[in-house]
Amino acid sequence: MQVVIEIPNKIYKKIVTKNALGCDTSDIKNIIRNGTPLPKGHGGLIDFDKLNQKKKYCFEMKSGAFPKSEWFIKADDLFSAQTIIEAT
Repeated sequence: MQVVIEIPNKIYKKIVTKNALGCDTSDIKNIIRNGTPLPKGHGGLIDFDKLNQKKKYCFEMKSGAFPKSEWFIKADDLFSAQTIIEAT
């Protein structure tokens, strides 16, 4: 199971420096309990905000009685986006 959790910096530093003695186990349980489980079989997760900063392209599309603009990103930008969490 993969879970996305938010850990306060102070607790994270204690855990990664193997100095977790000062960590309250109830705090850690609450951190995990409040996490977001990722669905089994999810695709690779990328940073949407970073991708959204890429140049977008506008095309005029015929839609009913009025033309409208559609905004696109290049497929290459999408496929080359850095993966934050690998697919399962």
